[in-house]
Amino acid sequence: MEAATTEAYVMLTLGLAVIALRIVLRVRTAGTARLCADDYLMVAAAILYIVETYLAWSIDAVWKGKANDGLTTEQREAITEGSDEFILRTGGAKTQIAVQTTFVALLWTLKSAVCCFYWRLMSGIKGYKLRILLAIVFVTASWLAVQLTLFCACTPIHKYWQIYPDPGNQCQAAISRPFLLVCLLLDITTDSFLLVVPLPMLWRSQGLSLAQKLGLTAIFSAGFMVIICAIARNTILLVVSPHFRT
Repeated sequence: MEAATTEAYVMLTLGLAVIALRIVLRVRTAGTARLCADDYLMVAAAILYIVETYLAWSIDAVWKGKANDGLTTEQREAITEGSDEFILRTGGAKTQIAVQTTFVALLWTLKSAVCCFYWRLMSGIKGYKLRILLAIVFVTASWLAVQLTLFCACTPIHKYWQIYPDPGNQCQAAISRPFLLVCLLLDITTDSFLLVVPLPMLWRSQGLSLAQKLGLTAIFSAGFMVIICAIARNTILLVVSPHFRT
């Protein structure tokens, strides 16, 4: 647990440092009066990242890593309402919902920041305004779809922290197959769409050499690493995680 906590806070520190550097550079080059929507969205992302990291930490630190998953029928029957085990597992299960909600909000806030960045740079270029508007609509609709999946896959919602009887995988927020699959699919498709939006403009530019175009394409393509990480994360949760084999 200590290693995972250390890793989480190291990643948080690095993420906040990158966001802070971005904001400082924007203030120095544009001034506070000319900050745009993408700048403020990055501040919102930083706040969400702090909240998400704290919530994820609290699952282990406060709730001892317990929730309503990873239990056999016999184990569920043995947990009495009001017991310490019951309190830990229901509290952990409720926190898992908050973690997933905040995680999705963080991811889609970053996607929204990219959309606003594109709008600031390319909305005045012929043919790109519509593409960016489509990206904004797609990102907004996909966020809504993911959140609705989380809250509609398990009804009534109190089953998300039900211990006995087993509420089913769809009511175990950390490993819910409907939620994880929808989140993964829409995460990949939105990221892919956002990655290809600037490429046509890049390759049509007359002011860049072939080497520069290839270099910038490689930089944009590095975003596919984010997609690979998303696939790896969901594979671990769906297949490798011991909590999944209950």
